[in-house]
Amino acid sequence: MQREWHTFTVTGMTCGACATRIEKVLRREEGVEEVHVNLATGRAAVGGSQGELHYGQIEQRVRQLGFGVQPVRPPLADSSVPSRTASLTRFWLSLLLTFPLLLLMLHHAVPGFPFSLPPLFMEPWVQLALATPVQFIIGWPFYAAAWRALRHGGANMDVLIVLGTSSAYFYSLYQMFRQLIDPGSEPQLYLETSSIIITIVLLGRLLESSVRQRSMSAISRLHQLQQHKVEAERGGRRLSVAHCELLPGDRLEVRPGGSIPVDGIVLEGISSVDEAMMTGEAVPVAKSPGDPVIAGTINQEGRLRIEAARAGSESSVAQLIGLLETAQGSKPPIQRRADELAEMFVPLLCALAAVTFLFWIMLIEPGNTAVAMERMISVLVVACPCAIGLATPISVLVGSGRAAQKGILYKEGRMIEALHRVTTVLLDKTGTLTEGRPVLTGLYSLNARRDERELLELAATAERHSEHPLARAIVQAAAAHGGSERPVRGFKAVPGYGIQAIFGDTRISIGSWRMMREHDGHERRKADIVKPHVAQRLEAEGHTVLYMVLDGQLSAVLAVRDVLRLSAKEGIAELARLGLTTALITGDHARTAKRIAEEAGVAHSYAEALPGGKLEIVRELQRQGERVLMVGDGMNDAPALAASDVGMALASGTDLSKEAADICLLGGNLRAVAEAIRMSRRTMANIHQNLTFALVYNGFAIPFAALGWLEPWMACTAMALSSLTVVGNALRLQRM
Repeated sequence: MQREWHTFTVTGMTCGACATRIEKVLRREEGVEEVHVNLATGRAAVGGSQGELHYGQIEQRVRQLGFGVQPVRPPLADSSVPSRTASLTRFWLSLLLTFPLLLLMLHHAVPGFPFSLPPLFMEPWVQLALATPVQFIIGWPFYAAAWRALRHGGANMDVLIVLGTSSAYFYSLYQMFRQLIDPGSEPQLYLETSSIIITIVLLGRLLESSVRQRSMSAISRLHQLQQHKVEAERGGRRLSVAHCELLPGDRLEVRPGGSIPVDGIVLEGISSVDEAMMTGEAVPVAKSPGDPVIAGTINQEGRLRIEAARAGSESSVAQLIGLLETAQGSKPPIQRRADELAEMFVPLLCALAAVTFLFWIMLIEPGNTAVAMERMISVLVVACPCAIGLATPISVLVGSGRAAQKGILYKEGRMIEALHRVTTVLLDKTGTLTEGRPVLTGLYSLNARRDERELLELAATAERHSEHPLARAIVQAAAAHGGSERPVRGFKAVPGYGIQAIFGDTRISIGSWRMMREHDGHERRKADIVKPHVAQRLEAEGHTVLYMVLDGQLSAVLAVRDVLRLSAKEGIAELARLGLTTALITGDHARTAKRIAEEAGVAHSYAEALPGGKLEIVRELQRQGERVLMVGDGMNDAPALAASDVGMALASGTDLSKEAADICLLGGNLRAVAEAIRMSRRTMANIHQNLTFALVYNGFAIPFAALGWLEPWMACTAMALSSLTVVGNALRLQRM
C-alpha cells in the first residue's frame, strides 16, 4: 500500500529531548508508521498507509504534549522578522535589568574592582526588584515550556533552566526573609545568578536562531525564487503571477540577467543561459528557438520569449525544493542514537544535580546550604541536551543544502550516512558513462537482395517506436539520408535484448546477439550460425553492434558508437583517488564493454547484463561484503538502483530510474559522483566532530561544576557556547 506523508511545523521545541518525545508519542498513534521530527528545521513529517493517517488527531496529540502546530511555510527572509524582533526585545530588557546585578557580582568577585557602585544597588530589595521581572516576566516562557514537558511526563532543557534559576531566586528570597526575622544574620544572595543565566540563555538562543537561519540559506533562496512575480501571457491576457502559479502554455519574456521562472521551450530569441545552479556546469549553454530551458537558470545575453512546458509548481525548482526539504527532514541512523541519548540526558542530569547537593551539604561542607545550592545550580545549567540534539540535524541541514547547490539531491538524510560507507561504484554505460547520444557509424548488408539504404529505412521504421538511445541513433541516421516513415502493424520491446516489429508482411527483429539466439526462432533452429566477422571487428573497436533479422534471415549488422562524457575520465580518476573500486556494467558485448572501460579508466567491466543480471551483480557484490553505489539512467537500471546500498540517477534519465534512485544528479558531470561521496564523508565527519565535542564537553563540564570549579554564570555561558560551537562547526560545511 502506498505511504502518504503529513508535514507540519512544530513550535516550542528547545532541545533534542523535545523532538524525541514527540516522535515516541506519535509512533503510538493509529495509522502512523514512520515519524521524523527535526529540531534544526522545526518540522515534523509523519508517514502512514494511504487513507489511514488522521491529520487532525496527530496535530491534536502534538498540542497535548505542549507544543504548537503550524502549517509549513516557505522559510523566506522576512518571515522570521516578527519573532526575531520579539526575541531581541526580551533579550535587551533582560540585559538592561541584569547589568546592575552583573556589576554587583563583579564588585564582590573581583578584588580591586575599578568601578564604584551606587549604595542603592547594595540593597537586597533593590536587587530583588531588578531580578523579579527577569525571572517571572521575561523568563515566563521557560516556566511554561517546562510545565508542559513535566505535565506530559517529559523533561527538556527548560526544566533544567527553571530548576537552576528558581533555586537561586527562591533561596535568595528565603535568605532575605530570614534576615527580617533575624536582623543580625548576613543574607547570601544569588539573585544575579538567576538573572544572568536567563540573559545568557536568551542571547544563546538568539545567536543560535540567527545561525540556523544562515544554514537554511540554500532552501530560502529557492523559495524566494518561487515567490517572485512575473508577467505572463495567458489566453490573450497579460497577468502578474508568482513563479509557482504559472501553467503549461503560459508565455513570458525573460530579459538579459533575469531568472527563467519555469521549465519551458524557447519560442523566440537567441541567448546563452547559465545553468550552473541546476546542472553544476560552469559553461553557459547556447539557446535558440526550440531549445528547452530550466527553471532557476539565468539568461545572460539576449531577450528570450518562452512557453511554459509544465506548471510552476512542478518545475525543476519546485522538485528541487521538495527533495531538499525531504532530505533535511529525514534522519540518518546516527541521529536516532543521538536522540535516544538526549532523551535520557535531562533526568540523568537532574539526578546528578541532586547527588551534588547532597554530596556538598553532607560531606564537603556539612550544613552549608548556600554552597551546596550553588554547586547544584552549576550542574543543572552547565549541561543540556541541546548540543547533542543539534549535532546531527544541523550538519545534515547544512550539508544537504550545500550539496543541492552543487546539483546533488539526496532523497533522504539517511543516504548521507549510507553514501560515505560505499566501497564499490557500478556505472551504467549508455547515458551514464557515455553521452547517451550515440550515432550510427555503419550499416553492413548481409542480404544480397536488399541494399543498405533500404535496410536502414526498414530499421528506422521498426526503431521509431522505441525510446532507447540506440534506436534514436538509427532513426536520426535514416532521416539524414532522406528515409521515409512507414506504418508498423506491431511493435514489441524486449528489455535488455532489442525490439521486434511487423511492417507489412515483413517481420523485423533488431537487437543484440543474445536476442538473435534466444528471441528469434530461426536462429534457435540453426545451431551452425556464426557471428559475422565484421561484427567481431566492430566490437573489438568499441562499437555497439546490433543485428537485424528480416523474416528469420540475418540481413544486416549495424554499428553504433557513443562517445564518453567529457567528465568521464576525470570522474573515474576522482573515484579511484577516494579509494573506491569502479566497474562498468552494460548489456553490450564483452569486447565492447572492455574497450569502453579501458578508455574511461574503469577497473572492471560486466557485459551482456540484462536488467535481472544487473540486479544479480549488485546482490553478488553485496554478498561479498561490498557496499554498492549504482549509477544509472535507464529503465533497465531501475532494479539495480533499487537493490544497491545507494542508487544514484542522472537528471537526464528516465522517470523510473529517478524514482528508484536515492540520489539524483542534476547535471551530467560524472565528477559529481565523486563530489557527492566526498561531501557525504565530510558531512559524516562533521557529525562525528559535533557529537564528540558535545559528549566530551559534558564529560568535563559536569565534574568541573560538581567540584565547584565553575560558578553558575560561568556554567551557563559554557552551556550556551557549546550549542553555538556545534552550529558553527556545521556551518563550515558551506565552504565545501
